[in-house]
Amino acid sequence: MWDRIVGHEIEKRFLQNLLTGERKTPSLLFYGPEGIGKKKLALEFAKSFLCLEDPLTDTSCKSCRAFGAGSHPDLLLVEPGGNTSTISIGQIRQLSQQALYAPVLSPYKVCIIEQADHMQETAQNALLKLLEEPPDYWLFILVADRVEALLPTILSRVVQIQFYPLTLEQTRQAMEQALLTQWEVPESLEGAEPGAVQAQWLKEGPVLSALAGGSPGKAVDLFRLEALTLRQQVLDLLEKVDEDQLMVYLKGLDWLDKAATAPKKKNSGDGEKEPAFDRREPDFLRLELLLLLLRDGLLLQAGVAAPLYNEDIRKEAALCFAGWKPSQLRRTLDLVQESRLAIARFVPRRLVFEALLLEIQALRKEM
Repeated sequence: MWDRIVGHEIEKRFLQNLLTGERKTPSLLFYGPEGIGKKKLALEFAKSFLCLEDPLTDTSCKSCRAFGAGSHPDLLLVEPGGNTSTISIGQIRQLSQQALYAPVLSPYKVCIIEQADHMQETAQNALLKLLEEPPDYWLFILVADRVEALLPTILSRVVQIQFYPLTLEQTRQAMEQALLTQWEVPESLEGAEPGAVQAQWLKEGPVLSALAGGSPGKAVDLFRLEALTLRQQVLDLLEKVDEDQLMVYLKGLDWLDKAATAPKKKNSGDGEKEPAFDRREPDFLRLELLLLLLRDGLLLQAGVAAPLYNEDIRKEAALCFAGWKPSQLRRTLDLVQESRLAIARFVPRRLVFEALLLEIQALRKEM
């Protein structure tokens, strides 16, 4: 059952036990790293929960057919909508109104709140009233990456189910099963035949699965943003950091100029504007890839027999960090983290990268 979802066997068994007997299931919270299959399993559980026949087997009942067609009247999905990155109190108030209506097709209603950790505090307080006294026929499933972003009062009203990253082999298996949408195609492959895109996806799969750290969803982002190209750019920067003409080299990098565009603004849903920062944008990813390289450099320096995130370029990484001291690597890790914060605060990208590389260069000369 739910074989289409790779991994999470313990969580699957727990959820299947909830489907036996009378379906008096408490509100649930699925939490864990992004992109590991939490929402997929929430949807599969919802489909089984709404099933009119045997919820522990695949059936073709009227409810399951409606679910498969994306038109089930008793399934509600709440997520950050429109131009906002948060779930507003208005969305939760609308949900409260819908709670007044009885199920249409199934004996129950299921509401999945995706990215529940993006709820505004006022929205969480409004949701709390529903969780405290939910209608008998309602099931709430909250899906979140960061459990610490939810109010303690919310956490006390739900059964928390923690999800963990997949193994490297499971990540590769999930990637092999994935069919990419048009929105997940790299810019360099736009207009290419679907077969060519899928072939490139499978070719890069082993490397991306290692970089993704057990998250197939993150591997998709890495592919879309052409992470292997970005990683090479980062390696090139590290190789130039000891040269006196570093600034001349940086001035000639076209991608730094592209990165310097001002962020757009999003509407928060309550009339206010908020910065539209996306952690899956190329410059933030470049810094993340730099962190992974530095972490691998520390392992190589220490002679630890552990797999690297960048195992496919182990020799290149060893050469790159051959002259570095562990203290330099650790301090550079701190500098990169500070640069990530600067980008999140919309400091101009070129300024962030130039300052970072100059600080690393000074660090290398001092030590």
